[in-house]
Amino acid sequence: MTRPQRYRWQSEHEGQLDGKNRLGVPKVLMRELREQDEEEIVITYGPKEGCLEVYPHAIWQELVDEMMAFDDQEQVENLVRGFIGPARPLRLDKQGRFVLPPTFRQELRVGTEAATGSDVIWLGFGTYAELWNAPIYLQHQRTLVQAAHAAKRQVLARMRQKKTASNETN
Repeated sequence: MTRPQRYRWQSEHEGQLDGKNRLGVPKVLMRELREQDEEEIVITYGPKEGCLEVYPHAIWQELVDEMMAFDDQEQVENLVRGFIGPARPLRLDKQGRFVLPPTFRQELRVGTEAATGSDVIWLGFGTYAELWNAPIYLQHQRTLVQAAHAAKRQVLARMRQKKTASNETN
């Protein structure tokens, strides 16, 4: 199997579900899908309420293959029940849109009559993206930013340690 090129999905993008329950992939993410001749994405439940995960099909297949190779059968069963099993491959139309299935609309709390035109946030994670209900994402934003800065400080400390160690050996 040829290893798919790594995607560089990053940044935060706003989106909106239309009256036909379609959602467009942000242009920058769509460009990378087209560069890889991807016409399909895979969507599944994310780690938090109001959040889904979206994968390019080739990346999804590689991830599932790795997960199914785990030695721990209980871990495989948990992955299948909570992550792999509910996943849905979705074909993109020529405009880069897909119809968001009802169970995923319910998870995002979008697509009801009262929420037509509902806003969502795409958050790139390199090889996949999280898709959030915008109000829920914004509620979590401050906590997420604080956690990110704490992690960044750890990375900077490791970088300083490596630089110091490198200078001592020279």
